[in-house]
Parts: sequence; structure tokens; C-alpha cells
Amino acid sequence: MLVKTSHILRELIVISGPTASGKTDLAFALASKWNCPILSADSRQIYKDLDIGTAKPARYMLEAVDHHFIDHVGIDQSYSVGRYAEEVRERLDSLFAVHPRIILCGGTGLYLRAVLQGMDELPPTDASVRQRIQHLLATEGLEACIARLHACDPVYAETTDLHNPRRVTRALEVYYTTGRPMSSLLNKMRLPRNFSVHGICLLPERNVLYQRIERRVDEMLDAGWVDEVKRALPYRDCQSMQSVGYRELVDFLEGRIDLEVATALIKQKTRNYAKRQLTWFRKYGEGVPLDPMDHGRLQQWLDNL
Repeated sequence: MLVKTSHILRELIVISGPTASGKTDLAFALASKWNCPILSADSRQIYKDLDIGTAKPARYMLEAVDHHFIDHVGIDQSYSVGRYAEEVRERLDSLFAVHPRIILCGGTGLYLRAVLQGMDELPPTDASVRQRIQHLLATEGLEACIARLHACDPVYAETTDLHNPRRVTRALEVYYTTGRPMSSLLNKMRLPRNFSVHGICLLPERNVLYQRIERRVDEMLDAGWVDEVKRALPYRDCQSMQSVGYRELVDFLEGRIDLEVATALIKQKTRNYAKRQLTWFRKYGEGVPLDPMDHGRLQQWLDNL
């Protein structure tokens, strides 16, 4: 039976780190032990029907523990960090009414930062600015846009998926519309916290992380990732399909590259993304940095809770 906990200390346990660092397994183990819900901070798992390539928790995990912000919006819908932050704060208020402890788990740095630090409202897109950015993308390519982003907003460039044209161009639109980098809009604590935060940031050795990434890509393909993308082909141009892996498998299914090339590209781009995540979390991660293989320090962190 759930009991109202308004008089009890509220704790948000933040488990962060790069892709394939072991966050999902740790969050599930702790949520099972504490009988508490998990809120996902993963910008890809938020979409329905994209399960294998986004490394969603296994079905038994979703059935055993209450998860939120997984399968949250349709594959054809757009979703923003501002909307995520607002909806998470509302969900936390309702969940803390019955749970003294909640886990926030994910590797999307800007999602985590928006929830924990607050953010300014993103400006509406200026049509003329968007036209200029799209012209740059069409005439000079994504690399030119990435170079501009590194120059005007290196913080955002360190954490975002630079192979996702929509994220790169949106950040440039914000900068050229407001004169402020996207990352600077995530610096304000606009709402007071009515909970304490205890964080742990999983930071494996780079070589270990790369090995895990390569193994996981192979496992995803063996689990039917190509068939998942085939079913999602009608939505190939939607925001949900612009992340690493889905674009490469769309290219394979439409005959532009073969599966061996697609697989190599997925592994390479995922390693590149994980490298940027490691850099970002070392600078801006919430909580104690920890190698997930260091079980002694992990237990010490748990004991300190």
C-alpha cells in the first residue's frame, strides 16, 4: 500500500553516463531494491515503436518496475527538451506524493541539465534564419553546419548527436535568432527544488566502452533491428528517425549502401557520440564519477545514501 510522503525527505537519484555504460541495468537493480519508479532521460527511448535501436529496457524490466518517458510520444511526433523538462517536473510532483525516492536515468545531457538546473523557453524559429541554415546544409553539407556549431556553441556540440542534422540546424537557428548559444538557455534554476539530488555518473574506460558499443550493435542487428527500421520506413523523415543507426539502416534498405557498410558506420558514429558524451559528463555530469567496473566504490556510494 502506498503512503503519502509529503513529510519525508524526497530524493532524486540521478544515474547518468554515455551510451552502453550500464545505466539501465543499475537503475533497474536499484529500483527493484527500493520499490521506486524510473524516469528515462533518453531522447531516443521517448518514441514508440523504436525499441531495438534505442536500447530500451527489456520487456521484463518494464513490467517489473514502473517506467516513465519511455514510449511517451508517437514515432511521427516532434519533441523538445523544453517540453521534456516541463513534463518531468510535473511527473516528479505527482510521484513524490507516494514515493520518497525516484530514479532519473539516461544519457541525454541536455535533458538531465534542463530538469536539474531549469531552462529558458526556446525561441520560436525565425523563418528567414531557418532558410539560411537549410541553404547552408544543402550547399555545403552537414560538416559545414557542425563547424559553425563548434564555433558558436562548443558546449552543445560536445553532447549532441552531431550526425543528426535536425539537432545541429536547430541549435544554429537558436543562436542566429537570439545571439545566444543553445547551451546558455539551460543555466537557470527557474523552479525551486523540493527534493534532494544524489547523482552517480558511470564513466567506463574508453576502450571498454567502445568494445561494449560494438558488441551491442551486433546484438541489436541479431535481434531484428533491420526489420524494425523496415516497419518504420514511412516515418523516415520524422525527428524520431534521425539518430545514429536508423539513418544508416534506411540507407541500406533503400539500396544506397550495403549492410556491412551500414554496420561499420553505425559503430563508428556511435563511438564518436560516446566520446563526446564522456567529455561532456566529465565536465558537467551530476554527482560522483565512477567506473562501473569498480564495484567497491559503487557499494560505497550506495552505503553513503
